[in-house]
Amino acid sequence: MRSTLKKTVLSIFVGILITPFVVLVSAIFFLIVLPIGGIHRLLVWLPKAKKEYLCSAYYEKFKIRFSERVFHSPAYRFYESATRRGLPMTYVKQEQDDFEYFIYKEAVYLFPEFNFIFAADDDGTVLAVNRDDEEISLDKYYVEQLARLDPPSAHPVKLLVSKQMAEWLTHDTPIPEYLFFVTSYEDAFINEDPSQGLWIPQSTSDLYHSMLQNGTLCGAFSLDEDGKVITWDLYESVFIRIYADENDWYVGAFEKCSEEKEREIAHWHPTPMQIYDTVLDIGKRGNVLVLKHSRASGAFLYAGSKEACRYSPTPKSLFGKYYYLEAKTKESTTHND
Repeated sequence: MRSTLKKTVLSIFVGILITPFVVLVSAIFFLIVLPIGGIHRLLVWLPKAKKEYLCSAYYEKFKIRFSERVFHSPAYRFYESATRRGLPMTYVKQEQDDFEYFIYKEAVYLFPEFNFIFAADDDGTVLAVNRDDEEISLDKYYVEQLARLDPPSAHPVKLLVSKQMAEWLTHDTPIPEYLFFVTSYEDAFINEDPSQGLWIPQSTSDLYHSMLQNGTLCGAFSLDEDGKVITWDLYESVFIRIYADENDWYVGAFEKCSEEKEREIAHWHPTPMQIYDTVLDIGKRGNVLVLKHSRASGAFLYAGSKEACRYSPTPKSLFGKYYYLEAKTKESTTHND
C-alpha cells in the first residue's frame, strides 16, 4: 500500500516538474518556430522583392504599385525577361481596363488569369480551367479573353500558358491551337517550338528520335539495341545517360575513368513534362551544365543558358569535384578542392 502511494506521489511530483517545461516548449514552437516563415517573408523576402520590382523595366514603363500578385504575375515575369533579352515584340497595356498582351511574330499572346487546366470529362476531350476556385470551360474562357481585345486583332490570338499549369494533361489530350505552352514565362520562346505543342515523349525511343531531329543539340547520341537507354557523348570526359523510369525520367552524368570504367557524378529525375526541356537545357549549343561530386553524394546544380548561369567556371571554394560543362565548345573544366 505504501509502495503504491509512494509511486503515485512521485508520479504527481514528476508531472508537476515536467508540465511547465512542456508548456514552454509548446509555446516556443507555436510562437516562434511556426511563424518563422512568415517573419522571414515579412522582414526579408518582401523588402527584397519590392526593391527588385521598383528597379524593374516593368515598373519603369507602367508605374504599377508593388504587390505580390503583380510580382508573381505571368505578365511581369515575361516582360522583365523579354526586355532583358531584347525579344522583338510589341507590348500593349490597354488604358481603359489595364488588359495586357503582346504581339510576337505576327501572333497575339494573352496571359492566363487562371490557376490550372484540367480535363473536365473522363475521356479527357473537354478542357476546363480553374479560376479563383471557379471551374469554367477553356473555350468559354478563351472567347471571353478575345472580347477584351480593343480593337479586335487581325492576327492569331494565343494563350501563353506555363506547362506547370497543365500537369494533369497527357500526351493524348487534344490541345486547342490557341494554346501555346512555355517552360516558364522567364524563358518563353527560348526552347519552345510551336509545332511541338504540349509534346510529352512516351518512351526513350520517342525522345531519341526527337533529339535526332533537333538541329541545336551538340554531341553524338545513340540508342541501345533494346531502345531503352540513350547514351549522349557531349563532353570530352563526361557523357549523359537518359532513360524512362517507372513514373519519371532518369538523367545521369558519368565520368569516363578508363575505357572500361565509369563513375556516376550525379543524377536527377525530370518529370515527363520536363524531360524534353531538360535535354535542350543540357545540350543546346551555348548552354552549360554544372555539377558537383563528393565521396558522399553528387548534385545537379544548373543546366541552361551560359548567360543566365550564376555559377562560376572557376569556383573559389567548394568541397569535392566541380564540373562546369559547356555544350558549345564540348570542353569541360573540373576543379578539385
